[in-house]
Amino acid sequence: MAKDDRLVEFKAEMLIKQDEMVAEFRNVKTEVSGDKKEAKNMNEEIIKLNYLSAENNRAILKLANQLKYFLDLGPSVKKLKSAVFK
Repeated sequence: MAKDDRLVEFKAEMLIKQDEMVAEFRNVKTEVSGDKKEAKNMNEEIIKLNYLSAENNRAILKLANQLKYFLDLGPSVKKLKSAVFK
């Protein structure tokens, strides 16, 4: 159960960082709103960063699913150890 709590804590930390990133993007948007070409370039960079963020979120969720399977191996490994090292 402690490991599940850690996953929830990790997800919460990730969401906090994502909120900070969104706030920074809003600040950058207001800074470059005067120059159209620079604003267009900045918007393209923000889109790229959003894609990277989404990809990282998917990778973290996939890792969390794999971690769940790894944690379920504990009882099986204990049984194998007891059978092998009699």
